[in-house]
Amino acid sequence: MLEQEIAALVRFIEPMGMQPYFGELPEGAATPSVYFPPPEVDGNQFSVSTYENLFTVFIKIFDRTSMESYDLASKIVKSIQSRRKRIPLYDEDGKLTGKNFRIIKLNARNIDAGVTQIQISWKTHTAYDEETYTKASRFFYDGLPASPKE
Repeated sequence: MLEQEIAALVRFIEPMGMQPYFGELPEGAATPSVYFPPPEVDGNQFSVSTYENLFTVFIKIFDRTSMESYDLASKIVKSIQSRRKRIPLYDEDGKLTGKNFRIIKLNARNIDAGVTQIQISWKTHTAYDEETYTKASRFFYDGLPASPKE
């Protein structure tokens, strides 16, 4: 299952006409193509009621030459930068939610012949799963109400 943010990145990059790949890259992959590996996740406590996850994905752009893959990667980086590093989010039906997520780290570099890697990082904040408890409405001490109201 894709993280919502990775699905949004796929939709963001889709108009550039590259074949997307997920999971394992198949032999004889098409060029130009973009590979979305699973992200790295680093979790931390954020507040008393939420935790923070730092996601980092290393997207790889494949083309016939290093210059061509770098050119595509550069277009992606510039397109993200021009939108103030905000990527629109979509719901499960593929409709815009009206929300965005913000990229906090973005860079591109050639890593092999015909392969350019784009590093993209973002943070999410999620509420802790809280157990539900039944609150006491009356408290008795030795059989007597502990509240002056009783």
